[in-house]
Amino acid sequence: GRPTAVRCGMRPGPLLRILYPFFICLICAIPWAHAGTWVWVDKAVDGDTLRLQDGRLVRYMGINTPEIDHLTHHADPFGWKAHRLNQQLVAGKKVRLEPDMARKDRYGRILADVYDEEGQLVSLLLISKGLCYFYPHPSDAKATDDRLLSAQRNAMKQRSGIWETISRRSGPRIGNRGSRRFHKLQCPLAGAIAPYHIVRFSTPWEAYWQGYAPCDRCLPSPIKKELKHR
Repeated sequence: GRPTAVRCGMRPGPLLRILYPFFICLICAIPWAHAGTWVWVDKAVDGDTLRLQDGRLVRYMGINTPEIDHLTHHADPFGWKAHRLNQQLVAGKKVRLEPDMARKDRYGRILADVYDEEGQLVSLLLISKGLCYFYPHPSDAKATDDRLLSAQRNAMKQRSGIWETISRRSGPRIGNRGSRRFHKLQCPLAGAIAPYHIVRFSTPWEAYWQGYAPCDRCLPSPIKKELKHR
């Protein structure tokens, strides 16, 4: 039969006829807007990094796992456990990267949220086990941040994984609302925080709970210090 517009006595105007192909392309693109990029994983490098089969490295956004020194095989508490779980979740498997593969960190690693074939966010599985802490980036406004912080708080309540080792009574900290990092009082970076960005915490535990992460200088990691001095 004739098109509905004709039966109703209406004909599409010139502008609609011009824009019609554009709308069709837009509608067809919607299912792919959040599809991400599917890739094959070679292995887990550590708890929050994986190597693709083409050799590229991918760093999970939103979390930080305990450090590992692959040269000496030393690791911070729960470092190897995080690595083993990550290996179990992604090694030899196909995963989806979001949002794309263009964003990289200063080491050249792709920064992405990584999902398994069942649609599970790998970083969420790791943080739920207490094998990492929430590591927000101030330029991100992601829905995954709320999920990661909520999972971290549950792990903290249960004293799972790394939360067994983090003291609730190790002195006050200063946070930076701009960077979402917290610092020891004597940290040089603490003194450089603009007054309107300062937030004070009675303990590191409180800072973690509020979604802040330690700066690199204040990270309680013997392995990190060992790597820096090598």
